[in-house]
Amino acid sequence: MSDRKKVFDIAGFDPAILDVDQLKALSQAYLEQQTLDDADWKVDIAYQTQNSRILRLEPNDTERFPTLALKLAPSADIRHEYAVLSSIYDFGFHIGPRPFYVDEQVLIMEWVHGEPLQAPPPPDDEDKWHRMMAVMGVPNSLPFAEYASRIPMRGTAPHAPADLFHFIDEQLSQIDPNHETYSELAHLVERMKDQVAPQWNTLPPTTLNHFDPRLHHFIWEGYHMRLISWQNADWGDNAYAVGQLCAHPSYEEMPTSHWVWYRWELARLTKDELLIPRATTYTNLMLVYWAVRLTYMAASTSTPEVAARLTKQRDRYLKRAQRGFV
Repeated sequence: MSDRKKVFDIAGFDPAILDVDQLKALSQAYLEQQTLDDADWKVDIAYQTQNSRILRLEPNDTERFPTLALKLAPSADIRHEYAVLSSIYDFGFHIGPRPFYVDEQVLIMEWVHGEPLQAPPPPDDEDKWHRMMAVMGVPNSLPFAEYASRIPMRGTAPHAPADLFHFIDEQLSQIDPNHETYSELAHLVERMKDQVAPQWNTLPPTTLNHFDPRLHHFIWEGYHMRLISWQNADWGDNAYAVGQLCAHPSYEEMPTSHWVWYRWELARLTKDELLIPRATTYTNLMLVYWAVRLTYMAASTSTPEVAARLTKQRDRYLKRAQRGFV
């Protein structure tokens, strides 16, 4: 996302003045490579995946309107993301884009200005890491009892190791048993289950988490860190969100010592000493997950160069996972 051109009062903006039908028509015309005369907005494609597209809408009247993001995605995903974003915003946290409108087809929200992270902050840049802790941890403050009806639980986030066992088993089942690495992976998964208790002795709190720590979701505005793409947010164990981050391929080059600091520092700041063993366990489980997942991804691609790259990455993850479950 581009650098901020001016400061717009997002909090004071009244979304009722948006002509939603016009915005949808402009976006559809853009996607169909048509031109609408006298358009009040400039439309560009910002991001596209297999299941979603995000358009950037820049207004001609920058005094009256903010720059918008219009997201086209499956209805269940955008409605869920709207519920999450509106709840966080109404609770008083402006860490994500302010949502303005949702229906069965589109989600319209504030465009978050700034630069997506291209690489993890250096380990000694504690300020940036603290800001990442903050934007990921802030949703934990929303009371489950009060917001569970507004943000229904999707069941995609672990509450205990047994839940992650299930996810790993699902990934392993997609790999051909004749694959050269299948037996090694199956034995690793078996050792993992032998060494990790399926349930926690003390039930952790159920908290709202982002659960998608890919680098480009963190937007640095120069003074503030913000977080976008909340469609995977769910209620679960916040220690899993930490373990997910610590083991994610986007951060593979970070030294293990950094993640030890990260878990201990977060536990210190949140005054939750039980976070450390849970997050460490989830980190080790996610290393197993990625060893299995990368094997499947390498076997599924038809591009030799991609397969070779994924296989090398799988080998690194497999070694790390095996060290955790000897």
